[in-house]
Amino acid sequence: MNFEGYQSIFGASEAQLQSLDPARAHQAFREEIDGQHPFHFATAVGAQMDGPDFEALGIAVATNPRLCVDYLERKKSTRGYVDLTRYRPCDVVDSRHIMMSTIIFNTLGRNVGNIVEIGGGFGNWLRLNETVIDFQKWSIIDMPFVTDLQRWYLSEELQEPNKLELVPLNKYPIWNAQCYEHDLVLGAHSLSEFAWPVFLDYFESVLTKSKFVFYATHLRLPSPELVEMKLKKIETRFERIQTVPSEGGAVANILYRRLP
Repeated sequence: MNFEGYQSIFGASEAQLQSLDPARAHQAFREEIDGQHPFHFATAVGAQMDGPDFEALGIAVATNPRLCVDYLERKKSTRGYVDLTRYRPCDVVDSRHIMMSTIIFNTLGRNVGNIVEIGGGFGNWLRLNETVIDFQKWSIIDMPFVTDLQRWYLSEELQEPNKLELVPLNKYPIWNAQCYEHDLVLGAHSLSEFAWPVFLDYFESVLTKSKFVFYATHLRLPSPELVEMKLKKIETRFERIQTVPSEGGAVANILYRRLP
């Protein structure tokens, strides 16, 4: 049984980054550098870079064509590419973020107050949503080395950077002590990948303060037992209002509402 999730992968990625120049690593975060790819867990890799996940885009179109088009019209910059021949306006990661965003905001509407994203990758969710939905604040909790990437990437991608709040883990206890209510928590392929104790902390400290939670999980990885434990825990305080399978049925995209 694997109850540690992918913590070792995140640790190895941070260790890789120590041997690289941070500025160079950011400028090429979508690609390998000297045989290393410290941000591989947050980006499209290999064939995923070649084009979209058409199943994901099909789900988005079927869910809300107008929202899907609005996301596709959000121009993607070349930041993070060194080899510009690898650039695509929509890759697998982009299309899956579009699908998940469409599922959420088709149901909740385009006006959502405070959003907390746990594990924000390079910031692509916010890039896509900044001008498509209306929100007051978007907070991203992440490992400090990933927060540094988000700060660099989003510094030139956002029109209203003052609506972004970056929370590196070393500042998380202070942030968490504020104990304010959230409207939506995003745990898209982050919460499902964490070790059980880390997941429990976020569940008690962040999720239970939110009206809605979006949770994306592979159904068998990191381990079926860990997947089931986390789903059961979430459903002690939340009810499912929508479940959408993707990736050929291997993944569940679940929107939850907090129980009264």
